[in-house]
Amino acid sequence: MKINEAAELLDGMLNYWPGMLRGNDPEGMAKAWAYSLADVPLNAAKKAAADLARTMRFPPSVQELAEAAKPYMERRQTWDEIFAYTCHECLGWDTPLYKQMQAEKAKAAN
Repeated sequence: MKINEAAELLDGMLNYWPGMLRGNDPEGMAKAWAYSLADVPLNAAKKAAADLARTMRFPPSVQELAEAAKPYMERRQTWDEIFAYTCHECLGWDTPLYKQMQAEKAKAAN
């Protein structure tokens, strides 16, 4: 997340928690949140803030927001994974990577 995105997020969070920035430097707070949420996409953070607003009376911490954003963060498949899946589906070839992906999926299901 970039500083301008963190500022946008904090501005939106003010709709849920009006006193969130009280006594804090908005620019410094945006920088701190941007640094702390560097790996969290803006849309995931916005959705997480909306979810937290339903249950929290007070503003969330960075950690609480990051945890709530995890379900909204998509993991994109790499080209190798797409190739392995396509080989299995279209040609019936089970590449070593496809077998590894299936083993990881089975392990996660347990």
